[in-house]
Amino acid sequence: MSLHRKPIHSTQAVLDFTLLWGKAQDSVRAFISVSVPNVHDREDVLQSTVHYLIEHFEEYDPQRPFVAWAIGVARYRILEYRQKQTRRGRELGGDALQMVSQAFMEHADDAEPRADALRQCLQMLNQKQLKIISRKYYDGLGHEAIAAEFDMKPNTVSVMIRRIRLALGKCIEARIESGAC
Repeated sequence: MSLHRKPIHSTQAVLDFTLLWGKAQDSVRAFISVSVPNVHDREDVLQSTVHYLIEHFEEYDPQRPFVAWAIGVARYRILEYRQKQTRRGRELGGDALQMVSQAFMEHADDAEPRADALRQCLQMLNQKQLKIISRKYYDGLGHEAIAAEFDMKPNTVSVMIRRIRLALGKCIEARIESGAC
């Protein structure tokens, strides 16, 4: 499959982009999640990143890893996002952001089997556990908000999330060690 400098509007370029993005999106999303504290801002940065990748796909050099290019673009989108913010809070500084992006690029190949294992292991959870994990890690809610939503005590939510994370961690490690991913 040739990925060399095709305009994104061609059918083959759309297919190429879709294939490459499908493999890279978990790493890019994780990088953005580590770098942007607010869940809504994360989605804005991710959309901005994808928009840029699509608009500039013809500039992508297929001799280089796509995930590295995508994380590099995400890093610049994050920097632009930060310039627009008036509050600095817990955000990573420029040097720290550079180190985090480098680490993500270096370990992108390791992330794919772990992401596959996680997807498989999530299937072992019941609906309530899935919803609680989703509200915590995807929506960014705190234990108090989750507890109110599910009519539970915050401490119960904390214990439940800890147990789910431990079970998922064991499941992921077992799948990777067995070569099931």
